[in-house]
Amino acid sequence: INGGVVKTKGEWPTAKAGVASFCFFNGRGLSSSPSPSLCSPPPGAPPPAGPALQELRAELGGGGAGAEPERSLPRLIRQREWGRSFSREERTQLSSHFLPNHVAALQPHPQKVFCSLFCGRRLLTACQDHTLRLFEVSGRRLRLLRATRGRHVGWSVLDVAFSPDGSQALYCSWSNYVHVFDLHGEGDAHTALDFRPEDRRFAVFSLAVGPDGRDVMGGANDGCVYVYDRQAQRRVERVPAHEDDVNAVALADASGQLLLSGGDDAVGRAWDRRCLAEGPAVTLAGHRDGLTFLHARGDGRYVVSNSKDQSAKLWDLRRPSGPAALAAARRAVARQSWDYRWQRAPRAGSYRFGLGWGRKTAKKRGETVKKPGKTVKKRRR
Repeated sequence: INGGVVKTKGEWPTAKAGVASFCFFNGRGLSSSPSPSLCSPPPGAPPPAGPALQELRAELGGGGAGAEPERSLPRLIRQREWGRSFSREERTQLSSHFLPNHVAALQPHPQKVFCSLFCGRRLLTACQDHTLRLFEVSGRRLRLLRATRGRHVGWSVLDVAFSPDGSQALYCSWSNYVHVFDLHGEGDAHTALDFRPEDRRFAVFSLAVGPDGRDVMGGANDGCVYVYDRQAQRRVERVPAHEDDVNAVALADASGQLLLSGGDDAVGRAWDRRCLAEGPAVTLAGHRDGLTFLHARGDGRYVVSNSKDQSAKLWDLRRPSGPAALAAARRAVARQSWDYRWQRAPRAGSYRFGLGWGRKTAKKRGETVKKPGKTVKKRRR
């Protein structure tokens, strides 16, 4: 502005009741022209939201009438963009909009269900009544396809597995045999695979099937891992793997050559099936009680373990545990007395997870470096 004359073109809003007016700086003076009402949609605007969209907005916005506006989802997100963090209650409220938080009983069983297996469309369950049930899953509904009575079942069916092509199922129990039956056949024939154990009281607790369906791996109560060749119709391997029951076996990669095992000695191991007699390739020690389940990503690297110490751990097979961690796991297991069959699960916090994992774990906080068993203070230079 020079001598009352505007040199630069631009706009400056002014407010009126219900009407928005703009003053135009045209280089010679000021002029104003009203614009349409702010309440009317601009030309080419989409039609108003339908009832379904309005209902969704109301639900995400805080739950309808009476909801606190500061608790609405859009307002909370906007406050986070302004730099405000969420409280625990607000995080719970936000998660409840998107995470499943309802439990429903879909299919009752007459007795305890000890194991189940889901393959995307079909669910196989094994109950303590010695019956295996195959369901077709459709949304939230289960349709029973067939029920078959297990053979040579002692106490309960302990584990089930599908063949790679999904045409057969395998199951094990307190018995010398692992049984195979057709899922889609009309008959009720079960084929017995004799593992020929050396102990009279024998059970296979966990099963794994090779990628070609020929080999069946099992972890047993005698601390051994068994391999059965279905084509040769005989047991081909019996490897002492753990100091106690072997509760879990799994395959770590698509080739089926890397076998995983976990036992009541709180240790997980990885085996190269081409040289089982040479011992484990990798040892994983870090739990304080027996392992109950193993699941591999399938890339030969990452494995998740579940344990009776109420924890799950993610392992990198490229970073095995050392002798110190193995000795610490033995000491921790020797102090455990919890029996899952009749005692309540330990309360949260009853286990202390300070067990060294056999490799250095450094945590930097200021000038403190923590290592298994000791804390070292560094001097400032």
